[in-house]
Order: sequence, then C-alpha cells, then structure tokens
Amino acid sequence: MRRGLSVRILWLGLVICGPFSLGAPLAAQARQVNNSRGPAIDFSRIDAYVKSMPRMDSPAQVAASLSKAAKTDWEKARAVYDWICLNIAYDTDAFFGGIHAETTAASTFESGKSVCQGYSELSLDLAKMLGLESVVISGYSKGYSYIPGKPSEKNHAWNVFKIEGSWYLMDTTWGAGHIDDSRKFVRKLDYAWFAMDPELFIYTHFPEDGKSTLLNARMTKADFDRLPYVPTYSFQRFYEAGVSAAAQKRLIDRFGASIESQDWNIVDLKAAGFSDSDLETILARLPSDQFVFEVLMLKEYGFGLGDLGSYLAGGAAPKAYKIKGDLKVIEVPRGPTLKTGAAYRFVIESRAAYAAAVICGGEWTMLKKEGSRFSGDVVVIGGPVKLALRYDPSESASYSSAVAYEAR
Repeated sequence: MRRGLSVRILWLGLVICGPFSLGAPLAAQARQVNNSRGPAIDFSRIDAYVKSMPRMDSPAQVAASLSKAAKTDWEKARAVYDWICLNIAYDTDAFFGGIHAETTAASTFESGKSVCQGYSELSLDLAKMLGLESVVISGYSKGYSYIPGKPSEKNHAWNVFKIEGSWYLMDTTWGAGHIDDSRKFVRKLDYAWFAMDPELFIYTHFPEDGKSTLLNARMTKADFDRLPYVPTYSFQRFYEAGVSAAAQKRLIDRFGASIESQDWNIVDLKAAGFSDSDLETILARLPSDQFVFEVLMLKEYGFGLGDLGSYLAGGAAPKAYKIKGDLKVIEVPRGPTLKTGAAYRFVIESRAAYAAAVICGGEWTMLKKEGSRFSGDVVVIGGPVKLALRYDPSESASYSSAVAYEAR
C-alpha cells in the first residue's frame, strides 16, 4: 500500500457510545466550519486560550473563564467544544467492562470521564452557562458495531447548539479522540464534528425523535438505515484537507459506500492544489490509488496542475520515480508519449546532481551542465525515454531515473 498500513480506529457505537478521531488536531486557521452555511472564522485565539486553561473546580468556574475570551455565539460554541474535547476522556472501563457509567454533567466533570451521554450533558450545561441554547439529542449512530445493511441500534447522544439564531450539530464525544488497539482512550481533537453540516451528519447520526436532523426534507429511520455507510475517518480526512461540505456531499452521492476507496485520493488531490470541482471531474474516471500517487509525484519535479489535471483526466502520464536528490523541470516534454524521430528539449535544475542524461532506446544523451542547470536536445530513436540523474561524484556511479516516457 502506497501510504503504509491502513489503520481502522476502534470507533464505538454500541449501547454505550464511543469516540472517534484519526490523525493530528486541525491547525487553527480562518476557514469555514464543516457546514455549507457556516462562516469562515479564525478560532486560533479561542483554541489557544482553552488549551492554556488550568484545571477548574466546577463547571461554573470553567464557564466564567471561557466567557472572558469567548464573546460571540460562535466563539462560545467553539470554547465549549474545545474544553469538553480536551478535558473529558472516554470511559473505556465502562464500555468494555459492562459497568454502568455516570452520565450526569456533575459526575462527568468530577471524574473527567464518561460516555456519550455524559459528554452531551456537560456540553449542554456549559453552553447554557455561556448563554447559548442547547439540547441533548439521543438516537442512532453507525459505529463500531454497525454492520452495513443491518438496521442500527439506539446507541448515541450528541448536541445541537443555537448560534446566531440557527441550530448547529455538535458531537463532542467523537471530537474528543479514539480508542486504540489496546483499548485505551487516545485524545485527538477533531473539528469535523464541530457544527457539522446536517447533510453530512445524517450519514452517521439519526435522532430518536426523527425530527432533529436539521434537514429540510423529512427522513425516517428506514431512510437512515438505507444510506450508504461512510466511515467517520473519511469525514475527518476530507475536512482536514479542506474539501467543502457541499463537495463532500456530492462526492458521497457519486460514490456511495465506495467513497472509502477514494478518500486518500481526495485528500492528496486537494493537498496538491486541485479545487473541489476538479476533484469531482478527476474522480469521475475512478483512477486507481497508485495512478493518482504517481501523477502527483510529478508535482514534486515541477509539473504544473494543468499538466497533472490532463494526465488524470486522460488516464495516462509520464512515469515518475522517487529519487534521492532534488529535481526541478524547466522545459521537458509534457505528454506521456513521445514521437519517434522527433526532437525534444530537456532543461532541468538540480543542486545535488553531478550529471544528467536522457536515455533513449538504449542510447545516452548527456545534458550539458552549467551550474545547477542541465540542458540538451534529444531525438527519440525508441523507447522508453528516461530522464536520469547521478547524485554521486564518481563517474562510475549509477543514475537514478526520475521521469520516463513511452515512445511511438
């Protein structure tokens, strides 16, 4: 596998609910929350403030401290979400031991741990102390025990917060962390579940009352059970990568349950600089994971997004190989296939390379070195055509192939 071993985090959603998250916390920045109608807000000041808070003796003291920094509804909601996720651990003893967990706001605060009901009750109390309307929602989630195609069970609790006159969905349990293979809770703050778009939230959460989805259209429990199963770590990866909530919804509508097979491609393409609309166009071809990875390697060598987009849309690209030194292409053939008998110009830069050559049909054409730049013209006499560099001072040292083309 090109990105190493794929790890599935133990995400719990049985009679007692469990947390989920994967990866490092999001870097605070001015960005839209994971909601099509949510504004772009820089929460870095609030996030830093909450992280620096000392231990308090009561929820009232916590609320009083939060209120010193959080002034707007959005800041108050973020402060509550941050504090809960950073200070309440998931009660793994209760979950795995079948022990009754204390789930009141007071007991959750006092012990510093609970299950989903406790997370939600304490979130409710802190929100109200800060002047925000909030409600605890009980219902169904597609968690660790969920089997695609099988009706889900009532097993979870979360919140809705009223922010600037509108209701937003919050799940502090899933935002707080995950349980590792040794059944230990690992705290990892995940903002995908902060004010999450109802159009996304519905894939994993359905309220017991059937009315608190915040969706415009009415849905039933049967509708919820028929929705494609989307792993929660996919939502986190997409949000961290900067994929808009609207684009996430369109991608899920396109791929359904198979979205999991494309989630790393989506993350990598977004990181490379492709827009949400580009993603949808590229992924419509269902490119293989390996092909996307190889194409994106060309970006490291200086190929532009226009080139990469053409390769991904056309399904063919020059081959890219990982090399041990630096390389930046200045002028090289852009098409994946070169014409036999035609001449092509190669101009590259490499600070570490001692020599560079184009190997064509077994014939070597050494590129002229001028400082860190190498250049030359090559007539294609056969394929494959390989651009290779030598990073060892010894003239007898081997060359590393960086880019290769077919010849016709």
